[in-house]
Amino acid sequence: AAPALQKLPLYQLPEKKAALTQLSDDLMRALRPQNRLLILLAHASLWQTFTTEELREWTRTLAAWLRRQGCTLLILSHGGGINKLKGQL
Repeated sequence: AAPALQKLPLYQLPEKKAALTQLSDDLMRALRPQNRLLILLAHASLWQTFTTEELREWTRTLAAWLRRQGCTLLILSHGGGINKLKGQL
């Protein structure tokens, strides 16, 4: 692998609602991110396990954590039902 790819830390989480709700805690333990670009690849069905209010709260909480860490999160979702998410994420 290219040297740059060898330095790319990878964190994999289970495709479960609980894993997303604990994402910031898990990232702190595994990566201790500071000033990084984080990429989250998640199937659209995972987001459908959240209510609209739960998604809003998750994004508010995670956004505050990302600001404190100086990080940016890019969310890539794929699969059936993705169009329903346009107004939520």
